[in-house]
Amino acid sequence: MVGLSTHNPEVIDIVESEAWDLDYYQACLYRVSRTREEARAEFNEAPLGEIFMENDPARMCKRIRQTKKPCLAFKVFGAGRSIGSPQAVEQAFRFAFDNIKLTDALIVGMFPRFNDEVTQNTSTVRRILSGS
Repeated sequence: MVGLSTHNPEVIDIVESEAWDLDYYQACLYRVSRTREEARAEFNEAPLGEIFMENDPARMCKRIRQTKKPCLAFKVFGAGRSIGSPQAVEQAFRFAFDNIKLTDALIVGMFPRFNDEVTQNTSTVRRILSGS
């Protein structure tokens, strides 16, 4: 199988319009690949560090829903920036599952050094997907 991984939703638009022979996409929910110049053009200011914009997940999920190909969404938690509480973790999972297709999946990074994130995340996902 052949896939393409991108941080930029516009890449999916280009690939789809050119009908590349791909089987799936890996789609980052946060576009951390913006250059300073792109950020300045888009937001009229330049970042001091990495760019994690709050509406990036919605922009990428729109592209994910537009393609018929399966997508693996990643950086669901914004590299840990969007999950300051268990409720925020659940909110991030719910947003992702509500905004991707049934044929899609999530790739979730974890750092279980201080907490059992694997058990916590799998329990949360099971509860969400069971409709609880």
